Amino acid sequence: MKKALLSCICSHRVIPRLALVIPRLDRGIHNTLSELARKTRLDSGFRHNGGRVVILSFILFFVLAITGCAKQHPSWSQEMRAKIQKYSSYSKKHLEPYFKRAKVPYPPKKLAFLIFKRSRQFQLWAKNSGRWTYIRTFRILAASGGPGPKLHTGDDQVPEGIYQIIGLNPDSRFDLSMHLNYPNAFDRKYAKLDHRTNLGSNIFIHGDKRSVGCVAIGDYAIEQLFPLVYAVGRGNVTVIIAPNNLRVQRPVYGKVRPSWLPILYQKITKALAPFVR
Repeated sequence: MKKALLSCICSHRVIPRLALVIPRLDRGIHNTLSELARKTRLDSGFRHNGGRVVILSFILFFVLAITGCAKQHPSWSQEMRAKIQKYSSYSKKHLEPYFKRAKVPYPPKKLAFLIFKRSRQFQLWAKNSGRWTYIRTFRILAASGGPGPKLHTGDDQVPEGIYQIIGLNPDSRFDLSMHLNYPNAFDRKYAKLDHRTNLGSNIFIHGDKRSVGCVAIGDYAIEQLFPLVYAVGRGNVTVIIAPNNLRVQRPVYGKVRPSWLPILYQKITKALAPFVR
């Protein structure tokens, strides 16, 4: 019985799925499990290797430890359904008039969030086909740090660059939240060139008016945008964060000014080009 259980656990049936199931709130955990999936393929001698069994037992204990707290609350899917049901009509009531005015269907096929630190603007754009269309602007209520990218854990900087939404949290401390894929490929590339580690993670767009390293847009805004992103699909949302509106202004520089910053700002400026009012 024990051998059969270990065989099932270590085969492609369990460990590889763990790497996919655990949310990407911590890239290190996800990568670790992916590596374990590669290394723990069964061979004929595995069942007789006591050392590997001990290691596997530790791995399973670790996985349960980091995921066990979810059992104290309703399942994630139940919580998500409850929040979507609660706020979908609220979102449509407040946003659909803006979409009608812009002559864009609600919900559209694609969304873009343009975030400008200096002016504290959070612009909502949409596209169904053809060009991007401006919908409306929300006020950013809190965003710590100043102009310049995020470089490491604890610098309190809001990242700058082009990001995607990789998760929706219906049970955030700040009402609702949307998880960004910081650090992205650009962030990791230049961190490696700079010999920087501990880049930080868990950067969110969320409700409330308090934040350290994230973008707080208040409950009023997040309760409109969260259901919209859910409806559109988070893979169809682009988030561009800039120090200021690089479409019409020169970059604003602050204390955080790495040598490669002009390259990043050229990249952001190019990404902003299709968004013309």
